[in-house]
Amino acid sequence: MERINQQDKKLNVEIWYDIACPYCYIGERRFAQAMKNFIHRDEVNVQFLAFELNPDAPKDTKLSIIEEAKAKGDAESIMTLKHLYEVKDYAAGDGLDYDIEHLKRVSTHDAHRLAVLADVYGKRAELLEALFHAYFIEAKNVANHQVLIQTAAEVGLPSEEVQSVLTSNRYEEDVKQEEDAAWKIEFEYIPAYVVNRQFNINGAKTVGEILQLLENAYEGKAPNADIDTDGKACGIHGCN
Repeated sequence: MERINQQDKKLNVEIWYDIACPYCYIGERRFAQAMKNFIHRDEVNVQFLAFELNPDAPKDTKLSIIEEAKAKGDAESIMTLKHLYEVKDYAAGDGLDYDIEHLKRVSTHDAHRLAVLADVYGKRAELLEALFHAYFIEAKNVANHQVLIQTAAEVGLPSEEVQSVLTSNRYEEDVKQEEDAAWKIEFEYIPAYVVNRQFNINGAKTVGEILQLLENAYEGKAPNADIDTDGKACGIHGCN
């Protein structure tokens, strides 16, 4: 089966994310709300695309991110601890209760491959919401295949297909192509919103800013007009 693609819409919005990006979950929630408020939403094609923040992360680890930071005890680790609690407070403003005490730094690569499968069935957004919830709210290991199988089942992905992906390198090239596209556009932080491959903004924007992005783009204006192009975001060297 081929991935669902709807390039005939007036606006093509591409959103790069990582499951381990705390601002991507917030951004995903805000984007969904902005789309509900956008009167031309039927003319928008939305694509979620992979961007791994830490491709060398392990598939499992005994220590949580907080325990790792406390064990190191250096200045960078102290900043990590401070930032985690700031992120928790920031997420709470969107009704998200992040379990930062138990979050672990693990690989999201297989989760991204599974997300490509979800694209085939038009369920990528649903799977991402479920994966974000599993990781940030329930502090589950999203590199663990049993967790991925359970999460995929929650959104109705065929179990045989899920098993096939997780026991092979299927969709490896798709994930690479999505990440390569991000580097070609030359943005450094996620979430990143790119409209018609012409304009991009980064960070967890407010619902109002995202709505303005869509309205401006629909009217042929620069989507980032009057919008702060920076925001709460994560890059390969950390989050701000």
